[in-house]
Amino acid sequence: MQPSFPGELATGHLHLVRPIVLRLTGRLDADCIATGYLALVLAAAKFDPGRGVPFAAFARTEIHNRVCESLRKRRVPETGDVEDPQAEDPGLELRIDIQRAIEALPEPQRLQLHLRFWKGLSIEDAAREAGCSRTVAVERRRAAIAALRVKLGPVGQEKDAGRTAA
Repeated sequence: MQPSFPGELATGHLHLVRPIVLRLTGRLDADCIATGYLALVLAAAKFDPGRGVPFAAFARTEIHNRVCESLRKRRVPETGDVEDPQAEDPGLELRIDIQRAIEALPEPQRLQLHLRFWKGLSIEDAAREAGCSRTVAVERRRAAIAALRVKLGPVGQEKDAGRTAA
C-alpha cells in the first residue's frame, strides 16, 4: 500500500538517517540527525514516484546532501572565531581528504561509487543506470577504489607506524 501523505512516507524511512550521519561524521551527531530528519520530510514532500526512482534512493541522496551542507556551514569560521575545527572533530581532515580524492576521480569511476555506495544500487542496476555492462561497472568500481587507496595511502595505520615490537 502506498503512503497517503508525505509524513507517512518519511516515517517509514526514518531508519535511513542515522547510518548516513554516522558515515559522514563518524558519530551520531544530534544536530546532523535533526538535519537528516528534516531532509527526509522535505524529500517525502517533493518525491515524485512517476520518475521511476525508489523513494529510499531519492531520500538517501537528499539526506546526504543536506547533512553535508550543514557540515560545510559549520566549517566556515565566523568573523573573529579562532577555534580550530579539527580540534573539535579529529576525523574532519580525513573526510575532507576522501572527498577531494573522490572528486579527482574520472567521472565514470565517481559515478560507479555514487551509484553503488550512496544510492545503494546493485552492481547490475548501477551498470544499467550508467549505461555500461556489468563487467565495465565492476572494473570502474575497482579502479576507483584502487585509485583512492593510492591517493589516500594506508588510512588508519599511521598510529601503528611509530610502534616497535617490545
